[in-house]
Amino acid sequence: MGMLIDGIWCEEDGIIEKGNYRRPASTIRVQDRPCLARMIGDEPDRFWLIASKSCPWSHRTVLVRGLKGLSLSVHYAFGPRVQGYVLNGGKGWSIPGTKITARHLHAIYSFHDTEFTGRATVPLLWDSAAQQIVSNESADILAVLDQVVPSGSKRHKAPCPGSVLIASDPIHSLPKASHFPSLKRFPGRSASGVARILTAPSASSARMPVSDAQM
Repeated sequence: MGMLIDGIWCEEDGIIEKGNYRRPASTIRVQDRPCLARMIGDEPDRFWLIASKSCPWSHRTVLVRGLKGLSLSVHYAFGPRVQGYVLNGGKGWSIPGTKITARHLHAIYSFHDTEFTGRATVPLLWDSAAQQIVSNESADILAVLDQVVPSGSKRHKAPCPGSVLIASDPIHSLPKASHFPSLKRFPGRSASGVARILTAPSASSARMPVSDAQM
């Protein structure tokens, strides 16, 4: 997969441990979730969710965005896996709020921090006004999106009741399909299947076989 070391791309990253993929802990975290949620609600065009259809941690952030009906923009990283995730199929993508055109996801990380060291992972939440990454931790992004009240809306619309979405011990407290009444006919998935995606362990602690990761 490769990683950035002091802002420079390196092909070695040491993420394979005894044949298993270990996703390193996310390093860019949200400091004030309620404040960020209000900002997204008031200025949805300011923020971008960058995701990948091959990444399960991306899936759940995109699902919550859809379930809440948010107008938050999404860009899917796709294309030949050269230097990690590729933007816009390798044709180049204008980083919102900047004059920079990037071909690889890691360029956004380097723009955010010229001395960034770590893997360039998805999902990430980009602030085009501040020109910085707000978070690259799916649990953070989920928690923030769950709190967003869209501009003009009078009340909070939660994907499921009782803060089931961000469970403190998700593996042992998976919600039932009944927690997701609006997902009775969710395209391609049962409500219980969606529940498992939404409440999967955070990226920071997850392990999975290399053949299943394809990150």
